[in-house]
Amino acid sequence: MDKNKIIKAGKIAKEVKEYAKSIIKKDMLLLEIAELIETKIKELGGDIAFPVNLSINDIAAHYTPNNDDKTKAHGLLKIDIGIHVEGWIADTAFSIDLEDNEENKKLIEMGETTNSWDFFKKWHAEPGNKTVLGKVISPGKGGLRHLTDFLASHENTIMFISFKLAEHFVSDNPSKSDIDYIANAWRLSNGGLDQIHSAVIKRAISSKAPKFQWPMTWLFQVVRLSDASFFKGWDQIEKYDEGLMEVRKIFEELGQSFWHTRQPNGYSSAKSEWLSGEMFERRIRFSDAIYTAGYPSFTPQEIMDRIDANEATRELVNSLVGRKKKFIALMCSPELMGLEHA
Repeated sequence: MDKNKIIKAGKIAKEVKEYAKSIIKKDMLLLEIAELIETKIKELGGDIAFPVNLSINDIAAHYTPNNDDKTKAHGLLKIDIGIHVEGWIADTAFSIDLEDNEENKKLIEMGETTNSWDFFKKWHAEPGNKTVLGKVISPGKGGLRHLTDFLASHENTIMFISFKLAEHFVSDNPSKSDIDYIANAWRLSNGGLDQIHSAVIKRAISSKAPKFQWPMTWLFQVVRLSDASFFKGWDQIEKYDEGLMEVRKIFEELGQSFWHTRQPNGYSSAKSEWLSGEMFERRIRFSDAIYTAGYPSFTPQEIMDRIDANEATRELVNSLVGRKKKFIALMCSPELMGLEHA
């Protein structure tokens, strides 16, 4: 741990937060606000840990303006800012009322419970013990830890997250045995991440059930299988080009932006929402770009041998002439997109 860099990031975060409070006005473009804040971060010697989040009213968090965004600041605006110094991150957030609205002011006042380092304030909590799902939780700071530990190990939590992991990595319609396999690893390890991850990977490898690949998951898969260089590292963000897009732009173009406003509760797990001519065309273009700018280390034939590609995939790839066309066909094949059974 580099204590000095963490402290520097924290100091920059504090100064940028005060700067943001001073410049934000009603009807300013969100894009302008984000650019001013990001410029200030760099002026102070920091780097941007994630795009500035500017969320209005019922958008609780994680909205960031696109390059052509015309949204203007209004209502209850939530600002979340991330700074890093050579990878050591500081995160700060605050809310402002741009309407002089009493309800907004009350929400901000209550939000101050979590907008400072003093997370527990007695006057914002009812006194005495609380009963949550049949469990008695004691008052005070220790009670919050008691509550989170209890909820994290609760059977409902284990089964729900085990289902979501199986649905995302193992099968579009995970079986009870898939879910139970992951849940048992959770229980035996008392929530150990290494053991849970291992269980998910083992189940995914052994599963023969169809598993559609989200655009984002598919992209990571293509890059890893081909050993191509398509994402910038920390030391390359400001200076490295080589024809590669900014990471934020990559996911926008892929059709699965990190801050996708149409899915406030997370990306849809229904593959029908990701299947269209447009989404398929995006994958073709990215496969072309990865081959051209990412310099894959493995040939299509080597990749097919590594993954033990099925006969239909091999016939598709071998029917084409030229390494680039073969690469695109392989990466956009039903097998690699998880559509063998579609």
